[in-house]
Amino acid sequence: MTGWKAHLRRAIGLCGSQPLLARAIGCSQSKVSWLLVRAERIEAEDALAIERATAGAVSRAQLRPDLWPAEAGAEPVRHEKQTGEEAWS
Repeated sequence: MTGWKAHLRRAIGLCGSQPLLARAIGCSQSKVSWLLVRAERIEAEDALAIERATAGAVSRAQLRPDLWPAEAGAEPVRHEKQTGEEAWS
């Protein structure tokens, strides 16, 4: 299993199941399964969605280091759900 798939498995665990991760990122459970079993890489949009769904516990850099190289010692970006005025600040 490639490195990014281990992080995808962790995202599934954090969300509770493949169907719950799928719901959180706006796709089908079969797509999550396909990513896990057959995909050679994850699309950038899916990496961003997983980062949001896991509140940064699984980062875009972990899923696509070719697009977002992680800085040495950097913490993953944490995304907080915001509403109202806070979302526009």
